[in-house]
Amino acid sequence: MKLKVKKSIWGVIVGVVLALAIPVVFYLFTLENLWYEAYAAIIGVILTAIVTVLLLDGQSRSEEEKDKNIEVYKMRLGTYSEFNQKMWEILNDDEICPKEVLELQGFVFKEVILHLSAEEIAKLTEVLEAMKKEKNLSGKGHLYFGEISVMLQESLLNKKSRGASVTPAQITHLRSAFKNLIGKLSNDVEPIVTAESSESEVELPVAATAPALKGQNWHFIAYNDTQFEQLEKGNDVLSLIEYGGEDWRTQTLRQIKEDDHVFLFRRGGYGYVGVYRAKGYVVYTQDDGGVTKLTCMFGSEPKEERFTYDAVQALPDTAKYDIYNALADDATSVASLIVEPVFYEAEGVGTVTVYRKTISRFDPGYAAEIYERFQ
Repeated sequence: MKLKVKKSIWGVIVGVVLALAIPVVFYLFTLENLWYEAYAAIIGVILTAIVTVLLLDGQSRSEEEKDKNIEVYKMRLGTYSEFNQKMWEILNDDEICPKEVLELQGFVFKEVILHLSAEEIAKLTEVLEAMKKEKNLSGKGHLYFGEISVMLQESLLNKKSRGASVTPAQITHLRSAFKNLIGKLSNDVEPIVTAESSESEVELPVAATAPALKGQNWHFIAYNDTQFEQLEKGNDVLSLIEYGGEDWRTQTLRQIKEDDHVFLFRRGGYGYVGVYRAKGYVVYTQDDGGVTKLTCMFGSEPKEERFTYDAVQALPDTAKYDIYNALADDATSVASLIVEPVFYEAEGVGTVTVYRKTISRFDPGYAAEIYERFQ
């Protein structure tokens, strides 16, 4: 009964609305214009709906882009902050070491480079090349690092346009700049002079009680821990690598003669860890056309061979002499001295002075003192 009453009430309401609406419609529009006006109203509703959808879609896209930019900025900020921290920590001991720059290079090509523009990569390359030319790098490293920090800050604040796209050539150029700087740091021409040394390596005094060692004495710095891993496996070679066409280290190694003594130095507080007697050397020289291999065993005629890159990699002894796999890393020269061990002490015996060259003649007085420590 109540349901019927409610239906009746709604029927009355609808009837009243129609009764009032119909006269108004006919009053406002003539019969012949009524359908035209109704069609125009429908079109107006459709166009309004389309415009509303477009506006909402544009607003949605704008919000998505904004959210994306915020996330990218956060990632860039985190990456730049970590890189900046790693970079400045290098100067904690007031010395820039090749291993630290090598680690920094790894982080740049793993993380930082994804956020750098072409202009910023060019700037970083320029700074690295200037660092390579700097004679007092440890003393002025903060100036170059400051330039890099300013560049990163400008990148974050968008003070400069992102500019053109990054090219493969720029990335290759940056990689070469890192490698050249690492090579310079690993083989600094100038020695560090300590209170126990004179101003020149070749003028250092010979110890009065020094026993005579047969042949010349040579100082050799291990590039990294791979050298010691190979020695512990019985692969008795001391290897060095060069990039960017430099070859003075290789030429120095080729001056070593039969039975000369080589004193192996390990960074990290160990000092000298071994004494070795030279037996020969193998040198790989790489260029765009392939690889030249020079084998010289003392007492035998030198042998020179030419290979393609793939062919030299297939040789069974390449891994024996190219212990750092540097040919695959575009090294222009790999030189390995073939030796036999005289002494080896994993914990090291310290040092009496500091030589910065990867390979150089070793003063006979200091050589004798280190030799006695091993004995």
